[in-house]
Amino acid sequence: MTFQNARLKRKATISAAIQDAFDELGISFFDRRNKLQHCGLGTFDITENPEYLKKIIRDSYGDRYEQIIKTIQKNLSEDMNNILIESFVESLNKRS
Repeated sequence: MTFQNARLKRKATISAAIQDAFDELGISFFDRRNKLQHCGLGTFDITENPEYLKKIIRDSYGDRYEQIIKTIQKNLSEDMNNILIESFVESLNKRS
């Protein structure tokens, strides 16, 4: 697999895990779109910037922050054999 293909697969896997986490927690598409869009989410590739994703979720969802992050991590657990996914999850685990 080429590097570009690996990046695209990583991006798709992480994006799906994030969307699934919001769905599993009952956070509506419109709620997350409105909150996350105002934080400039569309201008950053959050699959490349997990620290920014954490900040946005913390700022936008407050008390639900840890639950959302843990659900994203759970959704990515099957892909932990991929070093790019593992690196993303490790970044989510770091205290900030």
